[in-house]
Amino acid sequence: MRKKLKKETFKTIITKNKISIDIANSLNIKQRSVEMLARRESTSLLNVNVIDILRQHGMSEEQIFETDKTS
Repeated sequence: MRKKLKKETFKTIITKNKISIDIANSLNIKQRSVEMLARRESTSLLNVNVIDILRQHGMSEEQIFETDKTS
């Protein structure tokens, strides 16, 4: 089953400058592009490098991903 990022995670990426800069550097794209991906809630941000950056900034799995309500 494919995981989905929480809406709060996308908001964090948009509002936290350091996180969006780190993601942009990791993906070799501009910071503005990262913010646009977050606004569109793009699955491109499910990249393992992005998840690692979010963890490095203190976010847990529960804070990053939506919980599966069918379990």
